[in-house]
Amino acid sequence: MGLTIHYTLQAPPTATRDELTAHLESAREFAKLLPLESVSEIDHFSEDDFTDADEDEWHWAKIQASIYHSFDDEHYHSIEPLEAYIFRVVVGAGCEHANFGFARYPESVVLEGKTVQTEISGWRWSSFCKTQYANQHGVSHFYRCHLSVVAMLDYFKSLGVVKSVTDEGGYYDQRDLKKLRAELEKYDALIAAMAGAMMDNFDSVEAPILSRPDFEHLEMKGLELNPHLEELVKLIGRIKKE
Repeated sequence: MGLTIHYTLQAPPTATRDELTAHLESAREFAKLLPLESVSEIDHFSEDDFTDADEDEWHWAKIQASIYHSFDDEHYHSIEPLEAYIFRVVVGAGCEHANFGFARYPESVVLEGKTVQTEISGWRWSSFCKTQYANQHGVSHFYRCHLSVVAMLDYFKSLGVVKSVTDEGGYYDQRDLKKLRAELEKYDALIAAMAGAMMDNFDSVEAPILSRPDFEHLEMKGLELNPHLEELVKLIGRIKKE
């Protein structure tokens, strides 16, 4: 839970491997111009890297590389890439790392002994970056992180490889800092209300929002926005005990 930017990159059907890596290298050079903490090299991963994913610095990128696909509108299955080219940026304190790349997926997989078509073609990348908790370090820091991720997506759009972007703060589409600030504050309040309800119903709760000096104010505001949060947490507690 928290304000997040979701994005999908899609290479043209005719794109060659050299063109894909050139796009990534160009975007990587652009990233170096932004106020980011660090920008990695581009790394290539094979199918085995995803099947036996190690707990290394690329673990989160490998997890994000898998696509959850529904074959029957009820059950979702994880489809791991055949290979991928990825680089990541460490955006800033409190913000998730942002992973960018292109991955290629199998045309079919075997599920319960049956071969089914994945309907996933070409090179693509779907990922997300939660910027919400950058606000723990001040709103200016949050703006720097959030707008840096948006700038990266703007650059990929200029390369013609952005399929979709969903910015829960609304900034990517509207470029309105006041609206972004309002959405951030709403998310802060809802998270505080959820954390407060969890504290009342569970023995141990850890959440960055608890360290905020205005936590109680945010909690009250969050309950005003959604008075059913406390009931939901109590229900979760009862289910856990059963």
